[in-house]
Amino acid sequence: MRNNKGITLISLTIMIIVLVILATMTMYYGNSIISEAKIQDLKTNMLLIEASVKGNLEQYNFEVQSINLQDTAAVEELKGKYLIGHKISDNPDIEEQFNNLGVQQYGYEYYYLDTETLVSLGLNDVQSDEESGYYIVGYTTDLDTEDEEYTSNIQVINTKGYQNNYTLDSIENI
Repeated sequence: MRNNKGITLISLTIMIIVLVILATMTMYYGNSIISEAKIQDLKTNMLLIEASVKGNLEQYNFEVQSINLQDTAAVEELKGKYLIGHKISDNPDIEEQFNNLGVQQYGYEYYYLDTETLVSLGLNDVQSDEESGYYIVGYTTDLDTEDEEYTSNIQVINTKGYQNNYTLDSIENI
């Protein structure tokens, strides 16, 4: 009688199938964890930006109530002082990317935040560039005629976004 010391073809095939199934499951769950981390990172950055600029918008709304609204130079001076970022119309490339997103809303003034501006807000590890997407902030600065108060809404947008979701509101709903 012969003494076989090897593995049979059937047991080898079963072992390979089990390894392929395990590898597939690991890749699937690994990719979902990476996707979730990207979403959370983007959402955290956008929330930090929103919190950083919210106080400035509130201060703008407080101070603009004490000036004559017909004095457009004074209003623009306050905007330059309190609305953080660069007007989106100052950079045609970013403006084109932003317009292609289709997320503009009536009543908002849009400003883009470059990396230097983000650093000045205390967000040292956040990049605003072509690769990561540009961060854009929309400010409402309109007077609500019913309440005679200024609205204080902020819309935070990333031009790269995640799966066709570019605004903080839409990313929070994922």
